[in-house]
Amino acid sequence: MISEIFHSIQGEGRFAGLPAVFVLTDAGAPRPSWCGPVQGSFKPNHETSFAGLLAAARKFWCDYAVIVGTEPLADDNIVAIADGLKRFGHTVVIEGSGSHFANVPCDLLSLTLRMQNPVDPPRKKSKFPAYDIEILRKLIAHYDYQLQFLVADRADIVEVKSVAQEIGADKNKVLLMPAAAKGRELNDQCHWALEAARFFGYRYAPHLATPTAPKTNEDR
Repeated sequence: MISEIFHSIQGEGRFAGLPAVFVLTDAGAPRPSWCGPVQGSFKPNHETSFAGLLAAARKFWCDYAVIVGTEPLADDNIVAIADGLKRFGHTVVIEGSGSHFANVPCDLLSLTLRMQNPVDPPRKKSKFPAYDIEILRKLIAHYDYQLQFLVADRADIVEVKSVAQEIGADKNKVLLMPAAAKGRELNDQCHWALEAARFFGYRYAPHLATPTAPKTNEDR
């Protein structure tokens, strides 16, 4: 169900920069790489009650909650989790992959879409499932949404345009995000992704760079 709850800064998309409580839904799922330094990580065990999980999320007194995982919409407990967070007064965002549909109470569905036919395939296979066109159509008809395409090459824009047109997505909700994490590769991707967003009318959405915590005397 829930493997970790922590407090950090949203590093991407429409709400980038906002403090948020993150709820990681499945064991083994990677913590989002764009999170800033984590504060107050809570890892429940089999004896933790559902009320205890919600109390752990609420202790940060953060109005914004993000449910993340390999694919949260495939989690059998997602409705209870999202409903509980909303009852505690959180604005709830679910981070999905566009591979599953579920009717869940949330304020924004944020879909991070990896290229199905990337021009420059990643060296490491992603743990996240690939998007499905028919499911994407259902999702954007049902939710307020944003589509975050991780692009690594100019030619990836061909797939972005094809998917956006095929499902009838609002251009203002299509985000181009550089896939690289750092270095010259990231700089190059930022440059042409910005130009592509301007030319095609999409949104440019880089990952927010968050500094690590400064070292204390005890760390030195």
